[in-house]
Amino acid sequence: MKQEISALMDGELEADHASSVIGRIIGNPSLQSEWAVYHMIGDALREQAFAAFDVGERVRQRLAEEPPVLAPRRSLLKSVRVYALSAAASIAAVAMVGWVVLQGQSEGERSVVAQHSSSAIASAAPAASPVRPASVLPPSGLNDYLLVHHGYSPSTQIQGMATYIRAVAHPEVEARQ
Repeated sequence: MKQEISALMDGELEADHASSVIGRIIGNPSLQSEWAVYHMIGDALREQAFAAFDVGERVRQRLAEEPPVLAPRRSLLKSVRVYALSAAASIAAVAMVGWVVLQGQSEGERSVVAQHSSSAIASAAPAASPVRPASVLPPSGLNDYLLVHHGYSPSTQIQGMATYIRAVAHPEVEARQ
């Protein structure tokens, strides 16, 4: 029956056969729905179904009919609160950085105090002979190992290139070679 409905829509049936198919369509609700589906398919293929459907115009009309919504002004308290919180966060960040720096300096000052106290003790003792620092050359393979170790050491992640400077610059070794 679907082929006959399709042939009827395409105009390929003879008049007497077309009238019998139309009679069956009128008497059967499922065939009527098939007839409607075939018409929708044909309209979609010919793009006639969407020609009268203008979405942009409907949206413009709806927006024109809609009353404007007035948003309340932001309260002064909210904007002051935002600036106050950002200032407090900045001050807290500066305080944390300062505290970390001061902790590092206090350790350095402790070592300076320890050096001064040891020099005071050393000056009180009689000196037998001038002390000459011993310079021991590290093995040549050790420099390469230290360079690689400093690059992967977790203690050097903040220092950047300074780790390479400490590992490579050894003026006494360079002067002797």
